[in-house]
Amino acid sequence: MIVHMISSGKKVLFNIFVLIVLLAASIFTLSSIANALFAAPAPQQAAYGSVDDGNFDGGAIPDADGQAEVSQTTETAARSARQTEVAGSSFNTTITLSEQFFSLPDATMPASASGVALNARFSPDEVIGPAEPDGTGDNGVNQANPDNSDDKLAQPAGLEDDAERKKAYLTFDDGPTQITEQVLETLNARGVRATFFVIGANVKKNPDIVREAYESGHLIANHSYSHNYDKVYQSLSSLKSEIKKCDDAINAALGFSYDSRIFRFPGGSSEAPKYRKEIAKIGYKYYDWDCLNGDSQLKNKTPEKLFDHMLGTFKNQDELIVLMHDSLGKQTTVDMLNMAIDFFIEKGYDFYTLDEK
Repeated sequence: MIVHMISSGKKVLFNIFVLIVLLAASIFTLSSIANALFAAPAPQQAAYGSVDDGNFDGGAIPDADGQAEVSQTTETAARSARQTEVAGSSFNTTITLSEQFFSLPDATMPASASGVALNARFSPDEVIGPAEPDGTGDNGVNQANPDNSDDKLAQPAGLEDDAERKKAYLTFDDGPTQITEQVLETLNARGVRATFFVIGANVKKNPDIVREAYESGHLIANHSYSHNYDKVYQSLSSLKSEIKKCDDAINAALGFSYDSRIFRFPGGSSEAPKYRKEIAKIGYKYYDWDCLNGDSQLKNKTPEKLFDHMLGTFKNQDELIVLMHDSLGKQTTVDMLNMAIDFFIEKGYDFYTLDEK
């Protein structure tokens, strides 16, 4: 009996010992898990969205090489963090997103600082604008859409492709003269092509300047033979005669039949609205202007005043025709020409001749 009791007591003590060991092990395990849970850093939200779907929900723009580092937030990373913390090591893992995952919504594109570009497409049949009363030159802004109601948001600088870039047509009236030579020097140095509306009588005096303009890649166009309003607009037949005589002078200067078939009315088409359709019937296109430097009308003009006047008539059109003069006495136009070219380049314009319109 006594032996049986001793044997039973040993079994009880052994069971109690096993329970104590198991309890201690459980407490140790729970303590380790608790330390891991409370010591592990809180998972961070990805800067541009989750890793799985490749979509991004905004946030800061990535660094210069187009990559962003974000903390992994998946359950696997959390378990790895806890296990690493239990082992007594530090845990720091990042995932680098390649460019194929990175995309920003359209709404994040920067707004243009240049505001609204007013699209004033040119239609000569609707031209308006006064002419100089003394008939010595051209005056006024002639444009088909004076209120520029067809608005179009400007592209941010540098994003326009070639098809969307704006077009500037620089035109010079009443040459050729010695002023024309200086204009050509500036244009050629800048790689800018322009249209010269020449007077036939001046072509006969300076045929070499006409040849220089043509050989430099500029367009030679017809501005009548005399630029005398009484002669030019006396009748339709006199207008046709003036145009033909000017063309003959151009052809003689160049040595071949040039025939650009482009005409500008002396003083603008507002001087002879009844002849606009007649010009088309004889195979010519005519062009007025919708921007000018005022060199035929301003008194005491300086290059700065001419440039300011041009800015006052500039409406940020998609296409614009700029009126200037290369007749004698227009030295200030030569002096402001580089300022005008710089301005139009800054505004996103390329330069063309009117036969490319």
